[in-house]
Amino acid sequence: MATKMNEEIEESHWFEEKLSKLYNYLYVFSLIYRLSNKEIIENTFDKLFNKDEKKLIAFELTNGNNTTRQIGKIVGVDFRTIAAWWKNWSSEYGIVTREGSRESYTKRFSLLDMFPEYVYQYKKFIKHFDNYGKE
Repeated sequence: MATKMNEEIEESHWFEEKLSKLYNYLYVFSLIYRLSNKEIIENTFDKLFNKDEKKLIAFELTNGNNTTRQIGKIVGVDFRTIAAWWKNWSSEYGIVTREGSRESYTKRFSLLDMFPEYVYQYKKFIKHFDNYGKE
């Protein structure tokens, strides 16, 4: 019994080590990709969000829980505008998906997590998410 438990523990440690290495490789790959494609990424986001901080904030708040009305109130636009942005981001770019029983939209990635160097140029965006990750 103890031998079987020891084997499972060793296997668990082996798996954790491999997962940690994979995470580090993915992080390095992501960093290299972002650095080598910085101009392309920035141009893509400029086109996608039109350098509009309201759109950037609305995108970051698109987490599957917030409604169009909630996000609209936060960013200062009508809820129909949020719905139109979601529809465009979903059908044209695939950066949000419909999930859950309410079929709310969820972003596929976080700008703050994946592309902080892009969003840091927007003062309103940073002010809104000033405590991001500090919870």
